[in-house]
Amino acid sequence: AVTPTANEDGTYTFTQDNVTLSESGTTVALVVCYNTKVDGITVTTDSTTIPYSENGTVTFSATVTPDNADNRDVNWSSDNESVLKFEDANSGTATIVGAGTATVKATAIDGSNVSGTLEVTVTQALGEGYTIDYAAEQISAIDSGYQVSNTSDFATLLQAGDSVTPGETLYVRTEGEKAYTENKLPDRPTTPEAPTVEQTAKMVQVTNASDSQEYKFEKNGGEGRTATFGEWQSSPVFIDDDMQDGDTYTVATRVKATDSQFASEEIDSDSYTAQNTPENSVILDGGSKGEEWTDNPYEIPINLLTKGGETYMVEIDWGDMLFSYNFGIWDTENLSYDDPSQQGWTTSFDGINNEVTVVNRSSAPINSTIAMTVDQDKQAELQDLGFHLTTDNENSNANNYPSDAQTLQSGSTGNSTTAYVNIQSDNAVPDDTIAEKYNDETLQGTEFGNITVTVQKPTTSS
Repeated sequence: AVTPTANEDGTYTFTQDNVTLSESGTTVALVVCYNTKVDGITVTTDSTTIPYSENGTVTFSATVTPDNADNRDVNWSSDNESVLKFEDANSGTATIVGAGTATVKATAIDGSNVSGTLEVTVTQALGEGYTIDYAAEQISAIDSGYQVSNTSDFATLLQAGDSVTPGETLYVRTEGEKAYTENKLPDRPTTPEAPTVEQTAKMVQVTNASDSQEYKFEKNGGEGRTATFGEWQSSPVFIDDDMQDGDTYTVATRVKATDSQFASEEIDSDSYTAQNTPENSVILDGGSKGEEWTDNPYEIPINLLTKGGETYMVEIDWGDMLFSYNFGIWDTENLSYDDPSQQGWTTSFDGINNEVTVVNRSSAPINSTIAMTVDQDKQAELQDLGFHLTTDNENSNANNYPSDAQTLQSGSTGNSTTAYVNIQSDNAVPDDTIAEKYNDETLQGTEFGNITVTVQKPTTSS
């Protein structure tokens, strides 16, 4: 048998085994085959930028030319084994060792010394290395030892306070290293629908509000703004105590920026013109509102605005609280009042003059209390004259007020509470005696106290 052996120079040596020479000689037939050598190698992989992963691997491929080369096998090597290392030179799979740049080489083993190379970069195992203020759309901080750029050649280094653009790519590396990480910033979220606006009393509110959005209110085309107008706020409600009929309001909205998201583009509402604006409106941020009786012959809407997105509108309606005593008919002969059926205070207790009602127009429940404070000296004078003030919630003689908090639900059911103020004659004193004492007008026009209504959000026990 003839055995071929490849030489380093690409030639072959052929050896004839077990040849026996006879006296007549032996003829050995030798067939010489010309081999086709490799003349080109191209090295490829999925990406020349490889993210670092501990003990990760990368697979390379070698395309050998010509197609009819007799030996198409190659050996693999890396010029920087601190980045990539081939555990088996016959395999195109390399182990990731660390970050940096390495040149991978594939060399033909047919003696042609032909090779192909490919430079790859393993990006560093980095944290982001910077902090973005998504609301301000700028870099708020860069970590010590890091470099940040908006170009891969790091020709310009960004600093804290520099602006960034939604969707752009930032390049990060540690100082002195060539390898870098690419971080694409998020795009802006989708622009929301235009806000729709309505008016309640002196309150402008967005009816299609969302907790993920923020709002900016503008009055009269930007003129006559208060300190809050023109600033972004989370609440979809704006109370303008200076609102007058004819004032115009525009509301802009956008999706709010978060710790990981830019704000969306903003969109404006149609212009809204205020109308039917009440003359008397009291803005209340929690707490209570008390008024003297004689100063309140009108309905007072109390607008309570609190955090959380709910809209609070509470109406307080109370009567004039003006009480008159009817002395009856004057008898000119007896010089006294008669017809006791016409005497007394009942004409003042019609459920309107002496009524106090709290109505919840809010989108959430509220707690409400109604309390009366009476001047004790004046109360004593009343008692000396034979009558006293009573309060109740049924327009009867019960001497109490609903001082405990009443939870008023939102909507049209269970959304109000009512109390009344009464003046009762002391049964021990005849009406004509009261009339005689009262006729001196010592108490006429006297204010005996005030009514205080407290409106609060219900407390939640933990």
